[in-house]
Parts: sequence; C-alpha cells; structure tokens
Amino acid sequence: MLTIQQIEGTILGLAAGDALGVPVEGKDEAYLERHAVSAMLGYGVHGMPPGTWSDDTSLCLATMDSIARTDTIDFDDLLHTFQHWADDGAFTPAGHAFGIGATTKKALEKYRHHAPALQAGGVAEQNNGNGSLVRITPLTLYLYGRHGTDINEHDLNLIQNVSALTHRHPRAKMACVLLVLLGLNLLDGAKPLEALTDANQRFHDYYWQKEPYHDELWHFERSSSVQAFYDLAPEDIGHSGYVIDTLETAVWCLLHTENYRNCVTRAVNLGGKTDSNGAVAGALAGMRYGIKAIPHGWLMQLVRRDYIEDLCHFFGRNLTR
Repeated sequence: MLTIQQIEGTILGLAAGDALGVPVEGKDEAYLERHAVSAMLGYGVHGMPPGTWSDDTSLCLATMDSIARTDTIDFDDLLHTFQHWADDGAFTPAGHAFGIGATTKKALEKYRHHAPALQAGGVAEQNNGNGSLVRITPLTLYLYGRHGTDINEHDLNLIQNVSALTHRHPRAKMACVLLVLLGLNLLDGAKPLEALTDANQRFHDYYWQKEPYHDELWHFERSSSVQAFYDLAPEDIGHSGYVIDTLETAVWCLLHTENYRNCVTRAVNLGGKTDSNGAVAGALAGMRYGIKAIPHGWLMQLVRRDYIEDLCHFFGRNLTR
C-alpha cells in the first residue's frame, strides 16, 4: 500500500538530489574530488540560490499534477501540462522554465504543431538523452498505488508511452521500464540488490517477447549481471546525459551506499550531468530509505518545499488509503 510518506520521500528525495547537483552541473570527477559536494550550494554553474532544482524536478511535478487532476494517465493532458511549464514557468522554483532539454523542447514544438501525442517524441539515436527517465518516477508511485508490484503488460506499455511523449526511441523507453520495475520493488521493501535482480528478470522476460526490442537489449547487459555491475569501478560508470549513463549511475550509487545522503552525494560527486544523476539517485534512495533519511538541512533549503509537499498530497489523494 502506497503512503503519503513514500510519495514525499521519493519526490523530495528526487528534488533534493537534483538541487544538490545543479551548482556543479558539467563539472568532472577530478574537479569534484577537490571540491566535493556535501551540502546545498548556491551560485555555481547556473548562478542559482542554494536549494534550486532544475527541469528534472519540474517535469516530475508537472506529471504529478496531470495525474492528480485527471486521475489517470492522459497523454494529451501530460503534454499540455509540460507546455504550461515550458511557456508559463509553472512547476518551477523561480517562475521560469530552467534547463529544458533539446529533445523535450522539440517534442513540445511538434505537439504544438498538431503532432499526435504518441508521435511527438524523438525517435532517432541522438534522442536517447535522459529527459524521459528523469520524469518517470511519478509513474512508479502511480502504478504502485494502483497495483503494488503486480503490474501487467498494459502497465509496461503505459510506461513506454509516457516516455514516448518526448523520447520515443526504444532504448529510452526500455530504460524507463527498468527504472520503474526497480522502484516498485524498493517501495515494496526489497533491498537494492534483490530489487535490481528481480527487476532485471522481469525486464528481460518482457522484452524477449518483443522482437523489435531485441537489438537494444545489449545496452542493458552491464546492469543485468548484478554482481558484475556491482563490481564496476567508479571510472567505469558514465556520467553524461545519455539515458544509460544516468540509469547506471543512479543504480550503481544505490548499490554502493547504505543511506540517502551517501547515495546522492556519491552520484553528484561522480561529475557530469550532476542534476539528473542526483535526481534519479535521490528518487531511488528516497524510495529505499524514506523521508526521514533526507538530511533536514537540505529539506529546509529546498526552494518551494511547501509547494512540493502540497503537490505530493494532491497526487496521493486517490492513490493512498
């Protein structure tokens, strides 16, 4: 059974991880070895106050708002809500969209020019950025609230379609499915290693039935061998905005740490796309360790924290008992 505390732990965990990474986005690991992030910083790369979160959190909040208002997954409403964010600065820390990705921007432009919702997303190889992965977390909460871990093919297709609104390439959609499967297990109380093992099994069972996806499965080979993936050195993990890099960074950090703080700081201090890596790692750690594990000082500095909490309650009204 999904609880408000789980929703808050997950979403505030994501937002705090995002905000921790924003000031050092693009910095490499060598820089961060000398200037390790361990607290909310401000006025770094983007010149933003401490606790400022990026488009990663904004798009999660927009997704939550759409689901809460419609009490379903409405693809057109989701894209209209994303447009409200991009055009009007809704769901943002300071009244304007911050950090919109190229693939997401192009999808919103296509939809504005009357492309069907499920045809708006980019389908080319270069459209495998992490833009749909970073906003898929509300689907994990929605599905867990409705079905627990007992999801079916319709639910897996739903995850893929929510990705396809902006990122339609099979690899991006598959990454979202794997992240959701892992998150469902964490919400259900599984420890990270067993959660990943089960998620991998369900992931491969599903995609082996889908021949058009077979050529993409090799991109997920590293994380599918859980012990070998665990044994990878930090320098073997990519830290860019590529969807596989963000997925692997977040999962690797979850496996190699034992609390929320260490998971998120590990993800950020690996460098690269630090806001996205911090956000996805923060969501997973929030699911695993809960709201009380997020450092109090980080939450106090999080911009518009009260608004995020209110939206968590709005989102959870039909999903929690």
